[in-house]
Amino acid sequence: MSNGNYMGKGGYAGKIILLVVSAAVFTAVTVDLSGILPEGIYAKLTDKLPFLKMEKKAEVKPAVNVAKSGAKTEEETTEPVAKNPKTADLIKKTEEEIERPGAENIASGARKDRPALAIMGGGINAEAEKIKAGIREELVSAEKTAENALDKIEKAEKVEKAEIAGKIEKIEKVEKVEKVENGAVTIETEIIEGRRPAADGGAESRASAGGLAGEGQAAPGAEVASTAGSGKTAEENVLESLTAAASKATVIARAPDVYYTKNLNVKVYENPENVNKVADTLAAGVRVILLEQKEVVVETEKRSTDKDGKLVTEKIKNSSNWEKITYRKNNKENTGWIREKNLTEDLHDAYPESWKDLDFYPVEKKNYPDNPRTAVKGIYVSSSSAGLESRMEKLIALTKRSDINAFVIDVKDDSGHLLFKMDGMEKYSESANKFTQIRDMAAFMQKLKDNNIYAIARIVSFRDPSYAKTNPDKVVVSKSSQKPYTNDDKLPWISPHDRNMWEYNIRVAKEAAKAGFNEIQFDYVRFPAADGGKLDNTIDYRNTQKESKPVAIQKYLEYARAELEPLGIYISADVFGQIGSLPDDMQIGQFWEAVSNTADYISPMMYPSHYKKGVYGINVPDKEPYNVIYRGTRDAINRNENLESPAGIRPWLQAFTAKWLKEYLNYGYEEIEQQIMALADLGIQEYILWNPSNVYTMVEKNPPAEEQSEAAKSEVKPAASTPAAKPEAKPAAPAPAAKPEAKPETPAPAAKPEAKPATPAPEVKPEAKPATPAPATKPATTAPAGQGTKIEILPPKPAAKPAPKPEAKPKPAAQPKPAPKPEEKPIQPAGGGKLIDRYKKALNP
Repeated sequence: MSNGNYMGKGGYAGKIILLVVSAAVFTAVTVDLSGILPEGIYAKLTDKLPFLKMEKKAEVKPAVNVAKSGAKTEEETTEPVAKNPKTADLIKKTEEEIERPGAENIASGARKDRPALAIMGGGINAEAEKIKAGIREELVSAEKTAENALDKIEKAEKVEKAEIAGKIEKIEKVEKVEKVENGAVTIETEIIEGRRPAADGGAESRASAGGLAGEGQAAPGAEVASTAGSGKTAEENVLESLTAAASKATVIARAPDVYYTKNLNVKVYENPENVNKVADTLAAGVRVILLEQKEVVVETEKRSTDKDGKLVTEKIKNSSNWEKITYRKNNKENTGWIREKNLTEDLHDAYPESWKDLDFYPVEKKNYPDNPRTAVKGIYVSSSSAGLESRMEKLIALTKRSDINAFVIDVKDDSGHLLFKMDGMEKYSESANKFTQIRDMAAFMQKLKDNNIYAIARIVSFRDPSYAKTNPDKVVVSKSSQKPYTNDDKLPWISPHDRNMWEYNIRVAKEAAKAGFNEIQFDYVRFPAADGGKLDNTIDYRNTQKESKPVAIQKYLEYARAELEPLGIYISADVFGQIGSLPDDMQIGQFWEAVSNTADYISPMMYPSHYKKGVYGINVPDKEPYNVIYRGTRDAINRNENLESPAGIRPWLQAFTAKWLKEYLNYGYEEIEQQIMALADLGIQEYILWNPSNVYTMVEKNPPAEEQSEAAKSEVKPAASTPAAKPEAKPAAPAPAAKPEAKPETPAPAAKPEAKPATPAPEVKPEAKPATPAPATKPATTAPAGQGTKIEILPPKPAAKPAPKPEAKPKPAAQPKPAPKPEEKPIQPAGGGKLIDRYKKALNP
């Protein structure tokens, strides 16, 4: 910076006044920076440091002192002083007495009686020059100090603004939570009135019943004590529990760069400039990370003929916006380009409008210290088997000789009967306690604990003949006849919209938790199969809530979580095997993302015998256990990638022989191993085996002779019309007459279940029990497999070794192809239905 910037025109204001008091040791220097610093910097600095702002005063200093202090030019002194009426006369007199040899003369403002010392250009003595130089150095230093101070001030302002913004954001979040909490009753009124709440608007207005799940808090009112005798209706009790937990809005927790595909068949390209090469195709709702954006201009030629018949070529430029994305599929990271129009920030945009109330807000999948997660390798145990001491002894002995470490035990079975007596349940079902199998529940549970067996309580949710007798007005009926709507098994269904049924099931679950069970598994947590939804117009589902099927099922599970989480117990849900492969809910209310986001574990029923010919491109699914399980589980893992907090995947596997099929495979040790190997190749270590007879000799390569004999006697022989009903002789104490040991979840494919091509028969439970844990979220190494958090998963082995071990002699038909290569065979949906018809072309290999 030149000296002129310091010593230029401007008078006293904005300059340096240096007073040197003669014969004194004290020197006072006062600096006014208004004329030294840029106007903007000076304004900001004096605004923050007011004491630096000087008043404009015109003082005339004694000539003697001015001379030593580096006096200012006339222009520097007279202009500002002239504006001071008190000194106008003095200036005039001084100007007359001072000799002014040129523009460099400086008027000191001295009076006549004090001769002025005129400093002329070129006559400045050495001492004055030194003083000027010192002043300039001081000014340079002062400016740097001022600039540094200003920088600090600006930084402080930024920090302060950031802190204020953070505080405002926190306040806004608290306000939102308070709005949800204060308006909880309004937010969840659709539970009773069947209408959507009017809250803050958009996705943020939807209240989640699982709100407190992510906060580690117990929902107020979600106590262990029974609500019997409270004087409240079932709807009021359910509403109280849900609204107490509704402390979060159902927005999707997502990072700024997270988006979702919102259209079907979204094509992924390696290069946006070359749209002739498609690298992949994505279904709706796939979670992607945005890496880059750019506009692509493509020039094409349009040829036409003008009025004279001459060929004219016109160049046309078309521009489009593209997004570079990365996403996980088939256990690996993929990158490519898609058109911008295919992305959305809200996952709800990918699904039907009637699903707008689905909750995708992340739910913390806890690990309770007093009930640690376990990598489950379980078997199904009916209430009849549980009631027979000799049978239980054999099953417990099996755990000592194999990897089996968990029992899934009927606590409320397919007939609606309870495993042990529970107080107050008659108000829901008059016969609930009439066929209990266990008298001393404490001793029963202690025996399981003593043998390190993880206990899972199976609760059949919405197929309950006993409850139906007590509550005929809650049964799903045909609109025309008003008679119960049933599938081929002739068993009635309870409306999943029935809040009284919700309360009943959760009260049973609480009793199981108090008895010592580690986990509650909800089975038949769905609507009855109705030919892929084609029969919905002829059925009365008692939908007083006016909610869609997936929303009803998710709300039920959210209610269960809100009530059971304070007890430190996990919840799981059984779903059809193809739910992870099909992009809809199969018209039974089981939508993968909705169930997986809410439950701790999700168990797809992947029995190969339940899949129709051609599914996954496999001619006879029952004969290819490895490939069926591999393909179904891989699809489920891909679906879990769309969620921040997916459930652990723990599939049900086939441990029975489906002799009702025209073409079937005898399932034994090798076939069980192939299914387990398919899971392991995908990083899934948890599973549950389903055999309605509860005879599991096939889990051992060389089972004891007596076990083999029992297995021969208990061969599954399902009825021609309903394979699931009474598949084999009742293994244990005679269960209540209405209790089928096999899972009649839905008729077997061969038996032409009520679902026509619209609903994939494979998903039904003829006799096999549902299965399929959470997708590749947690293999079985560190945390219990299936835990929702995402961890590194073992990549599928190309040649998977699906065939049995060398020493075994697998049947040729049972040997899966060495490399599943599922991508080579497109999925063939087993059913139709509105959504299946709409989505079937979007299914990916």
